[in-house]
Amino acid sequence: EQETTGKTGSIEVSDNTTYYAKANDITPPVCTLESTEPTGGEVEPSGTVKVVINCTDNSGSISNDLTKNNIEVTYDGEEGTADTTVDSGTTIDNGKKYTITLTNFSSTGLLSTTIKAETLKDASNNGNIALPITTGIKIKNAFGGQDLLKKANSSDKTYSNGNKNEMFEFHHEATDQKGENTDYRYIGDNPYNYVTFNGEQAGWRIIGVFEDPSSKESEGNATKKIKLIRTTSIGSYSWDNVDEPNSGTNWYFGSNSWTRPSAINVVLNETYWNSTSGFCPLCRQSCSCGNDCACCKGAPTTSCNFTANGLKNSQNYIENMKWYLGEMNTYQIGAEAFYNIERSNTPSGWIGSLVSGNSNVGLMYPSDYGFAFGKGFGQTTCYEKNLNNCSSEATQNWLVDPSNITWTITPWTSSPGRHTDVAFVEPNCLRGNDALRQHAVRPVVYLKSDIKIRNGDGSRNNPYQLSAD
Repeated sequence: EQETTGKTGSIEVSDNTTYYAKANDITPPVCTLESTEPTGGEVEPSGTVKVVINCTDNSGSISNDLTKNNIEVTYDGEEGTADTTVDSGTTIDNGKKYTITLTNFSSTGLLSTTIKAETLKDASNNGNIALPITTGIKIKNAFGGQDLLKKANSSDKTYSNGNKNEMFEFHHEATDQKGENTDYRYIGDNPYNYVTFNGEQAGWRIIGVFEDPSSKESEGNATKKIKLIRTTSIGSYSWDNVDEPNSGTNWYFGSNSWTRPSAINVVLNETYWNSTSGFCPLCRQSCSCGNDCACCKGAPTTSCNFTANGLKNSQNYIENMKWYLGEMNTYQIGAEAFYNIERSNTPSGWIGSLVSGNSNVGLMYPSDYGFAFGKGFGQTTCYEKNLNNCSSEATQNWLVDPSNITWTITPWTSSPGRHTDVAFVEPNCLRGNDALRQHAVRPVVYLKSDIKIRNGDGSRNNPYQLSAD
């Protein structure tokens, strides 16, 4: 009998000698998952994933290091790419621990990393085999507005030294209803934020890019949505003309509760949403107390027809969203103060009102108007302290309709017990008055996160074009 050793090869037998094989220890290095950051869940394509792996070998050591060029990335098993960095590794029993950082993901689906075969060697020069390491993290569908974010001004830019055509960054501390977050907004007099939507050429404008209020992810990984406002009004209507007196008086101001639902909520989310015809609320006038529409009973309407410009054919682009409904008791405050109160836990005092509500279509917030003065565009006094005092720049704010008073979605109370007023934007300031009054209605919607911007530069003559594909 003769003994031979080796990993591979053949033996030529020329006599009757019996050979038997004694294999060397050829167990290759093996890498296993220790942890990920975040731990499971979903991550935006623009987010970051950290993968910690332990690579060990029975020989007790690994003779070379892992580099970014040795790592392959797959999404639901399909090959893709990601920007990858790898630390230098730390020594552990029988091997090394590595942290792999992945960003800028090229696709969506369940993320796996694979160490290419023969990358890591043990003391006997045995190389690892290629086994996928599943992270348990899913990369979300790509945010369609990613190109908008890439063009946005960095946080240190102001209106004087930034790109006035693109979005500016605003950071917000946590409120009662919303955690700490960052959004991106168009500001100034005429940014490049026009978009063709609902078949209306340059008929809508982008307010900005916002974190989804329903998202449970941490800042940076939360789902983002593009928020649009119609360039012009769909008509002048009462916000609400409910036929109920206020606080036992004989005056009928309407209700400021969006979730009641208000009359304009019904119009926007039923008649306008479904592109049908119906009846829209009006102010009451010409009764026994004169022409003040607040002193008359009844809930008059006018016929309104949205078959040509309603949203029926665009519903697959629009996300049903949470709208914040905190009630104001002053409008002589700045944009950030408005933002905080809108997201407070103080609802309209109208019986049954909620601090938030979901719907497909809403209206702008007072803070949307206020932040358009930000980053040094408008008066410091106006932007930071008093949106009721913006006269010198107000008509230059791109959100202002210089010919109309425009409703917001936000309830306002002018005195204790009176929950009948709503905030609105005038051509030169922000104020509030009875929900019963008739003002311009400019619908606001959020796009689904996977709606993509295909063409255009956002100017009025070359508006952004949207695609659901």
